[in-house]
Amino acid sequence: MIPQEGLHWVDGVCAHQVDIRDRGFQYGHGVFETIVVKSGIPQLLQEHFSRLALGLSFLSIQVDQEHIKAFIEKLTAQLYSQSTAQLHSQCGDYLLKLTVTAGVGGRGYSYQPLKALWCVSLYPLPDFGRIRADGFQAIYCQHRMGARFYNGIKHLNCLDSVIAAGEIMRQGADEGLLLNEKGDLIEGSKTNLFLRFGDNWLTPDLACYGVKGVMRAWVMHYFRMRGVPIFEQEIQAKRALEADEIFCCNSVMGIVPLTVCEGVTFDISPTTRELQKQTQAFVC
Repeated sequence: MIPQEGLHWVDGVCAHQVDIRDRGFQYGHGVFETIVVKSGIPQLLQEHFSRLALGLSFLSIQVDQEHIKAFIEKLTAQLYSQSTAQLHSQCGDYLLKLTVTAGVGGRGYSYQPLKALWCVSLYPLPDFGRIRADGFQAIYCQHRMGARFYNGIKHLNCLDSVIAAGEIMRQGADEGLLLNEKGDLIEGSKTNLFLRFGDNWLTPDLACYGVKGVMRAWVMHYFRMRGVPIFEQEIQAKRALEADEIFCCNSVMGIVPLTVCEGVTFDISPTTRELQKQTQAFVC
């Protein structure tokens, strides 16, 4: 079984420490992906690596991505084979976090091309079955997101989500919705958002803010393939509360209905329940 503290590899070697001079630690110069593994198979692996590639290119980090991918596939297959032999099938299901940084550099922001560092961590798989069934109770966070122009990558600078998590905890909510300085809805602290107005679905435009999630891309493709109207656009916080329905999503939890936000209640449609069925095979 995967221990609560996790199992960790650094550059393919079992280890728990990295150099304090690493630019990921010093400056957040890196990216990460969190991947669900089921029966020894990393779910949506190609989608995660496609986003990883965008982030690495954006941050000018050079690393052999195919080597990392091969390591992950070999590691997960070996662990599943071992767990099956020992009749511990649950060892084939867990979370895998991949972190890639620019590596060790000197003091200061400027740098020459460095040897990138990559870490793989495994953690027990959470159970989000109840929250998918019952839905989130959410708040609007007081913290506002500023424009970042990070191209939707999943970088290591997560202060917006960290600050939002503190607000969520103090308010006793399940999720917090983040707005920008103009009052537009951007994303949840750990999720992307979809809102239904009649027959039309909207998702916030993330051209200048937020993370373009793997599950967000999956849902948008699912809708478009079925002719369901889906639009990316700016959505004011006040208008969002007038939606017929809202759901949150990420590649770990899957599709989670938002049932209450700022005292306003929302429906859960058959479309959302069908999306949950379609994604249950590759989420927690």
